[in-house]
Amino acid sequence: MRKVADFCNLTFEPSLLTPTFLGAAYAGNSHEGTLFSGVQPENISRWRERISDDEAMIIEFWLRDVIEEFGYRIEFNPGDAAAAFSRFYEWYNCTFFFNDSFA
Repeated sequence: MRKVADFCNLTFEPSLLTPTFLGAAYAGNSHEGTLFSGVQPENISRWRERISDDEAMIIEFWLRDVIEEFGYRIEFNPGDAAAAFSRFYEWYNCTFFFNDSFA
């Protein structure tokens, strides 16, 4: 959290190590529903278990330059990432904008 605060140009406060919800103490929001009282390291790098390859490729498509700038490894071929984004973009547009309102 110190690194996150530094990156965001915020003053580090010990309260950043305690989960809150709108400023009130909170038992956390782990993916598994586990209650905790502070920052827990057990879920580091578990993103592959939690999002699909298509979701990861969409993230890489949008943030490739940032991912590389921070020294993270790119996981997917840029062409595959572009294809995944294209499918997402088509779904998004057809779902929210270009649908037949009279059907």
